[in-house]
Amino acid sequence: MEQELQRREQMFAQLVKASDGLPTPTQIRDLGMYGGAQGIYRDSKNTAELTEDGAGVTVSILHTGRHYDDDMGLHELMYHYPKTDRPPSMDQGEIQATKNAGLLGLPIFVISNEGKLRQVRIGFVEDWDDIAEVFLISLQEQWAVPDKVADEETLEAFALTAANDTKLALTASRPNQAKFRFSVLKRYGHKCAVCHIKVTDVLAAAHIRDKRHDGSDDPRNGIVLCQTHHTAFDKHLFGIDPTSLEIKMSEGTDPDHLGITEFQLTMERGMPHQDALEWRWSETKKAWK
Repeated sequence: MEQELQRREQMFAQLVKASDGLPTPTQIRDLGMYGGAQGIYRDSKNTAELTEDGAGVTVSILHTGRHYDDDMGLHELMYHYPKTDRPPSMDQGEIQATKNAGLLGLPIFVISNEGKLRQVRIGFVEDWDDIAEVFLISLQEQWAVPDKVADEETLEAFALTAANDTKLALTASRPNQAKFRFSVLKRYGHKCAVCHIKVTDVLAAAHIRDKRHDGSDDPRNGIVLCQTHHTAFDKHLFGIDPTSLEIKMSEGTDPDHLGITEFQLTMERGMPHQDALEWRWSETKKAWK
């Protein structure tokens, strides 16, 4: 494993030396960073022996933005599982190889198009969601292998608030929103908390203590809602009693007209942090006065 880590480090060092920050496709292939025409390159010849399952370890992924609605930010990429016309075993092998990169803590190369040139960043497979069929990959420009972070089951002490660098531009895309959505849906499941909708594409991760009030991106400060009920939640058309977890409606709001079908907070697994629910309930009651 150490040899494979060194091999990847050497490839990246050679790439930086050979290019001016934006290499050509030929340079990437000549260094062994990428091969074939697939989105995920696992270099089975060199990596198959690293894993007992024989799937190997992904070396690089190609992000073009053409085939999947991948969400790439400055610091993370939501990368969808491949779905191709090839034999299913090939897609599954690439998915498992990418999971293996995360399990083993090996960096991968994230390649994106810059016209006729390419941008190569270092990626780490942080997590994956088999229901949404998406990987969470952190990104960095320079070579550095971080210490392995704690997994979802060993989250640090809950923080309801966090410094908010988007307060003056709330309409702008928030840098951690994609990661927050990934973490909330994986933690609680793919179902709206107040209705029957289970279509992942229309589910949102709503902050309980919102960003306007310096709410943190801790997933325990989140709740899964469909787009309609996310808007209704933000407008305090309904609230959640933190003691009973009952869904309470604002005066004059008909739950049938709003499409609410659950009258007690209902998620597929887990519950938000009590501190977050209590803060929100206090704000909701103020709005109802």
